[in-house]
Order: sequence, then C-alpha cells, then structure tokens
Amino acid sequence: MGDGETPGSERRTSPRDAVFYRTTARLADGATIALDIVNISATGLMGRTPAELEADTRLDIALPQGAGRLARVAWVMGGRIGAEFLTPIEAQDYAGLLAQMPRGD
Repeated sequence: MGDGETPGSERRTSPRDAVFYRTTARLADGATIALDIVNISATGLMGRTPAELEADTRLDIALPQGAGRLARVAWVMGGRIGAEFLTPIEAQDYAGLLAQMPRGD
C-alpha cells in the first residue's frame, strides 16, 4: 500500500469528497458511538472513532437533516474505519447532503 492509501482504496467505485462532519452511529445492540467523517462518497465513507470496531460491524450513521444511512464496516486501522453504505446515496440526495457538511482539507 502506498503513502496516503487506506485499505480497500483500490476497490472504490466512486471518488471521495473531503469533509469534516462530527456525528454518531448506532450499533446493532443500540449503543451509540462518536464518529468523525473525514471523507464521503455516494457509496461509503472514511471516519475516525474512539470505538473499537471490527470489519463487518453494521452501523446506522446519522447524517445531516436527520437522515440516517445503514453501512457495513469494510476495514479498521488505528482508530479509522472505512464503511460501505448498504444502499448507495442517489446523486441528487448526495449533492444536498454534501452541501450540509463542512469541507475538509
């Protein structure tokens, strides 16, 4: 893996947009964890969390305007996770969602 790459980056189906969005995610057992989204696309995201998660963990991620999105953790590495949305976000909904998130560097 080259510098700056994350596990699974070669399998991404859509480009990511850099954001910084503090939110929460609910686990299957009802527990809520803190999640900072650092990049997102219509098919998934990368985030930081203090929670100790494992690959294949299911999350219900809170997104702007009360929207939620079910996702599966694809990889975990040093406090970062990559998650794949179980259903991709439609293009018109994604544009609106992105407009509600502060842009990252």
